[in-house]
Amino acid sequence: MSEWGIAFEPECGWRAFDKHQELSDAIWEGLTHEQWLYMNFTSESSIWESRKDGSTIVLWHERGGQRVEELKISDGLASTYMEPIVKKFVLVPRPSHV
Repeated sequence: MSEWGIAFEPECGWRAFDKHQELSDAIWEGLTHEQWLYMNFTSESSIWESRKDGSTIVLWHERGGQRVEELKISDGLASTYMEPIVKKFVLVPRPSHV
């Protein structure tokens, strides 16, 4: 696992994926500021860190667009939160290139 978690992607890859906005909306829908710290270091990134266990959800969009380029999820409350979303959008772990 990388520093930011395990990368997930659609089986068809991000370029062929046609539900970018729906995925982003599903991720944002249940994240509250009481439970999650939101960080936005660039216009293309969104990072949510659990206030309870420090686990993270990291979402990167292509420059100037709404298309997702990368999604990483770390173990803990982040993976618990993301489990139904991963299943709904049929996202699979991306093989690591070590």
